[in-house]
Amino acid sequence: MGVKAVYQKYLGFYDANPINLKRLPPEEFAQNITEYMGGADAVMQRLARDYDAGNYQLVVSIANYLVFADPTNMQARKMEAAALEQLGYQAESGPARNAYLMGAQELRNTAPLSGSTRISADIASAMSPAQLLDYLAVRVNGSKAAGDHLVMNLTITDSGDRALVQVKNSVLVYWVNESSPAANVSVSMSRKTFEQLALDPSAPLAGIVTSGDSAAFDRFVRMLDRFDPAFNIVIP
Repeated sequence: MGVKAVYQKYLGFYDANPINLKRLPPEEFAQNITEYMGGADAVMQRLARDYDAGNYQLVVSIANYLVFADPTNMQARKMEAAALEQLGYQAESGPARNAYLMGAQELRNTAPLSGSTRISADIASAMSPAQLLDYLAVRVNGSKAAGDHLVMNLTITDSGDRALVQVKNSVLVYWVNESSPAANVSVSMSRKTFEQLALDPSAPLAGIVTSGDSAAFDRFVRMLDRFDPAFNIVIP
């Protein structure tokens, strides 16, 4: 996967095969390829034989077309899920196993997806201020921050940690244990409030004390995205 990433970074997505220059949308292609293969019922019979033969990679590759052609086809979804689980059980790589089993879980689940933060409050409490600032940097929405140049002195009151935070060119950078008299705003908050800001910027923040341009801090908070991890992976 690393070699592929390096290849794509320097040479782009194009693999020199001209059919990949302008491919059909995945759903449209899947519907047509399913028809070419004789329809979902005929394909399912062959998938069952290949599953029994242990050809799990082949099964997930073909069943994926049936799922994209018709996401309501639970027979195809369960077949793909079963094969993904077998690939997960065989995987030597922990991340690969998790990816296989996550895909299988999504295929078997018929309830609407619900999003929640990927970082829990317990994890946030164990993170250093620099790690929390790194997480905030990921949250900065480039479009919302466009054209703004903001410098902020940050102080965590109960620990004494300080940082100089800058948002410029839609990117957040920071310097730990530094401050600037030229900052737009100086902000003090408790460690718990700082963690809450990192976990969910849309939640009310308690005990914030600002000096200078308080509107600058309000702009900073509005730049931060709230992530919704509830998105499909193996289902269109």
